[in-house]
Amino acid sequence: MKKSDNVINVQLSDNQGKLHIRIAGWYIPKDFDDYSFELLINGKKTECSVEHITREDKLDELLERGLNRDCEIGFIVKADTDKTDINEIKFAVVDSGEAKELESLDNKDIGYTIEEQLLQYNIDRIWAENTPDGDAVYRIAGWVLSKGDISIEVVNHDNKKVNYTYVQTTATMKTDIQKIKKKHMDLQYL
Repeated sequence: MKKSDNVINVQLSDNQGKLHIRIAGWYIPKDFDDYSFELLINGKKTECSVEHITREDKLDELLERGLNRDCEIGFIVKADTDKTDINEIKFAVVDSGEAKELESLDNKDIGYTIEEQLLQYNIDRIWAENTPDGDAVYRIAGWVLSKGDISIEVVNHDNKKVNYTYVQTTATMKTDIQKIKKKHMDLQYL
């Protein structure tokens, strides 16, 4: 797997017989009016949806370039495609006419789906907020489905556990998760 610093998460899962691809990350273009993302499967451009989001965790990058903190430099790219004979997935950005590969997976990386795993996870967004007393609070939004117990850990870039003082987990009902839960009543959700 070839991965750039701009790609944070790649998920492959079975979606009603199709391969669901989800790629999350961030990118600061040269020109916000002249850039796009491309998803190529076996060398052919594939239709995908792109959601642009803010990324508070990249605030330093924005400020260094004189950009507003509300710039939507984050992305979530999604696509569903037939699962048969996929040998390569490439994800690129075309910025002011120049293509740059951000992610590449070969058939070894594509060799399994979430269907064969016990846990599905998805982090939608991470952002920082200031509290009235001047402390910083980091919030993580996402969802998880599991056939067993669920525990949440925070790790650093070296995959070492981060010790933190206060953690609060809030479980809410997401409509898309409720639909899955109705089909699989034995699953726990958060």
